[in-house]
Formats: sequence, structure tokens, C-alpha cells
Amino acid sequence: MRIRILLGTWAVVMSSACGSSTAPPAFAGDYHLTAVNGAALPASLGGETQVMRGSLHLGADERWFLTRTQVALTLPGSSTDTLSGHWVTTGNDIILYFASTSVVNAVATYAAPAVVVVYAGYRYTVLPN
Repeated sequence: MRIRILLGTWAVVMSSACGSSTAPPAFAGDYHLTAVNGAALPASLGGETQVMRGSLHLGADERWFLTRTQVALTLPGSSTDTLSGHWVTTGNDIILYFASTSVVNAVATYAAPAVVVVYAGYRYTVLPN
């Protein structure tokens, strides 16, 4: 729930970032989360929430799925968020849209071999599987 609120805020900020797009398959593939804001996993999201693992799938069919497993240090167990939608590219930027909207929700940048996904004030670094 918290991530959806944060993504909504980021969507408002990024709504003017749309540009021309090219075919996405050049970046298609599966990636695993290695860092949040430059800190290796497990990484803090601030407060008492830590990201334990995650993945990004950029499909050749222009669909994306981002999964993140986190724990609240004061509560037992973990929770997993899965976000999805479609994606397009502009140069080395990957524009991620939610399935239910045409507003930009996140921007990722490809810097071989990593992809850095930026949304809601966080930088998620993923590497190819």
C-alpha cells in the first residue's frame, strides 16, 4: 500500500516526461535487485522497513513486472509487492507505465549491465540474471 502511494506521487512529478519511443526489445530480459539507493540488500527504505530481494522483468512483449519483498523490522513475516504495466524506451531511458494508466510511473536508465529504476524517491539497481 505504501509503495502505491509513493508511486502515485512520483507519477505526478514524472507525467511531463513522456517522449518519443522506440521498440523495447533491446532491453528485454530478467533482472535481479542488487541495491536500493546504492546500498546492497538488505537495504533500508527508511524507518524500519527493509527490502530483502526483488526482480524486474522487461518482456519483449512490452510488459513489465517489478517484484519487491520487504520486511517491517517491528512485525513478523514479510510482504511482497508486484507492480506491472507496459514499457517503452527513449534512448537509454526505459519508461514504465502501470497497466491501469497512461501516466509515467517510473523511469529506468540502462547503464550496461545495470538498469536503475527510479520512482518514489528511491533508486533500485538491478542486474541481468
